[in-house]
Amino acid sequence: MIAPMPPTRLLIVRQPERGTTLQEFLTRHLGVSRNQAKRLLDERGVFVNRRRVWMARHELRTGDQVEVPPLVAKTPKASATPKPLRILYEDDACFVIDKPAGLLSTGANSAEELLRELHPEILPVHRLDRDTTGCLLFARTPEMQAALEKEFEERRVDKTYLAIAIGLFPTHLTRIERPIGGLTALTEFKVLRRNAAASYIEAKPRTGRTHQIRAHLQFAGFPLAGDRAYLSRAVEDDWLRHAPRQMLHAWRLNWRHPVSAEFKKVQAAPPPDFRDALIALRLAARPKRGGGT
Repeated sequence: MIAPMPPTRLLIVRQPERGTTLQEFLTRHLGVSRNQAKRLLDERGVFVNRRRVWMARHELRTGDQVEVPPLVAKTPKASATPKPLRILYEDDACFVIDKPAGLLSTGANSAEELLRELHPEILPVHRLDRDTTGCLLFARTPEMQAALEKEFEERRVDKTYLAIAIGLFPTHLTRIERPIGGLTALTEFKVLRRNAAASYIEAKPRTGRTHQIRAHLQFAGFPLAGDRAYLSRAVEDDWLRHAPRQMLHAWRLNWRHPVSAEFKKVQAAPPPDFRDALIALRLAARPKRGGGT
């Protein structure tokens, strides 16, 4: 069963409020402090006329529709004991885990920190964004870390992502080569399913630039669903406008093992919220018809 999208609050700007800043408007209508209103904007969960707006000083006009996500004034609950990370592959040289959404790859309160509780020797090799899920590789020795990092740098690691993009992604757009941060960046794309609202696509970054898939999708005009950094266009579909996170999943990771020289292939199934999104957006595969039992 698909979890329903939490209801949003719709506020209409009245004539006397014309020229009010968005921060002041939220403060007044939600009964929160200016700092709380600013924090809500910083989280990029507010839409004005179906377009994400996070500038506190944005001036409102009469008739503007301001959408506010739920849980505005709730006090965050103490974090529960984190679930053990699912290990997809393990040997004497490395680990691959299935990283959940909302967890940093490295640093404090991260997948690296949680994994070190049982495996203090592990070292990061690459990273995924906080809300990107899927295959994340760690080494078990400094030598293996250096060897695997070299594999990434020399583009010998094959990474395949699944993504949900906004709009009818063109089937002929199979590659985007556009610099990021002044460096060459190339991503290959394949449409799996699509409709007028959204597209389910496979993405293979052939270079390893920061936010590469997200930036290339935004450049092409089909931003990643739920992307709070790169999604700035107006979005008509209610589900897409309030997607709980960026819909990007590191599905497959293929690499040559530096010790055995064998090619390793690891795959992580998309998490429930990603599968729910496919169903909600009518992008899930239809069951086959006919046939006996």
